[in-house]
Amino acid sequence: MFNIVVTGGGTGGHFYPAYILYKKIESIQNPGSVSYIGSDYGIEKKLADELGLDYYLIQSRGFIGKNATGKISSLFLNFISILKSIKYLYEKKTDAVVAAGGYVSLPVLTAALILKKKIFIQEQNSFPGVTTRIFSRFADGIFSAFEDSAKFLKIKDKSKLTFISTPVRDDFFTGTFKEEKKTALAVGGSQGSAILNETIFQSLDFFNNSGVKLRWITGKNFYEKYKNCQNGNILVYEYRNDIHKLIGESELIISRAGATSIAEYSVLNKKVLFIPFRQAAHNHQSFNALSYSKNYCASVIEEKDLNKDIFIEKIKNLLSSEKKKGLKIDKNPADAIIESVMKTLTDSKK
Repeated sequence: MFNIVVTGGGTGGHFYPAYILYKKIESIQNPGSVSYIGSDYGIEKKLADELGLDYYLIQSRGFIGKNATGKISSLFLNFISILKSIKYLYEKKTDAVVAAGGYVSLPVLTAALILKKKIFIQEQNSFPGVTTRIFSRFADGIFSAFEDSAKFLKIKDKSKLTFISTPVRDDFFTGTFKEEKKTALAVGGSQGSAILNETIFQSLDFFNNSGVKLRWITGKNFYEKYKNCQNGNILVYEYRNDIHKLIGESELIISRAGATSIAEYSVLNKKVLFIPFRQAAHNHQSFNALSYSKNYCASVIEEKDLNKDIFIEKIKNLLSSEKKKGLKIDKNPADAIIESVMKTLTDSKK
């Protein structure tokens, strides 16, 4: 039996892989326990309770991009979070911590290192986050979605590094999808992207006159502004719970380049037009998009270069292009990751 703590959050890109890993651990035949540590400042503050997790929230905060006062505050709160994490891991008799990144992972992994617990890291981005780069030398297993990440990681034993896609929902493997030609899905995240939505709005004549169907997810903040653009060829949504179905049925995806989205598109080998979020930490979305483009049919437009004409031209080119062979992913990476974690823990007890 093993008691495992999963951490990772702040944003959906870190929380959802952590949540998927949590559920996989919960589902296996392990008479130990699984629990989750998140931040009281991240998206998990709302979702952990809604999703029924056994969870504990700490006051961790991000450090990058803060002014001097913000950095001092973050250092203090993260120090307190380390102490609280040590107490939590000790009381839970924790055997291992599985971290999916984000600022909340740093104090939890620090606590695990101090208590000499097993450390496993799931890294979603082509350019690894600060926490992954710091703790890679101490990890018992690292599961990275991109081979490009290897040059940033300080790992003496390369056998501890596995290249495997980011965990996604089982829906992407169990669903049956019929791809519709000349159908595009545009999605800019749960809140929506102002620049992407505005570019789509300026390009509506193209969609209406070219025969390319558009499924447009505006996000919560922009639905009221654009909902009246809907017609027989253009469907406008605020949000869709069955996003896997829309992705599967669309020939082309127009999207940001977050790690979870990249993983979902990889599973279904989709053509993608990426508009990376330019304020993403260390410009990791641009790195993600370029890495995806090596194996799949994709184009990238940086925000500074985005305009209606380039946008339409890229869509035309992608729709007329053949898909690349891609990397065949038959099994949810979450299953393989947890199998590896459990094997390492079992072998360590022999």
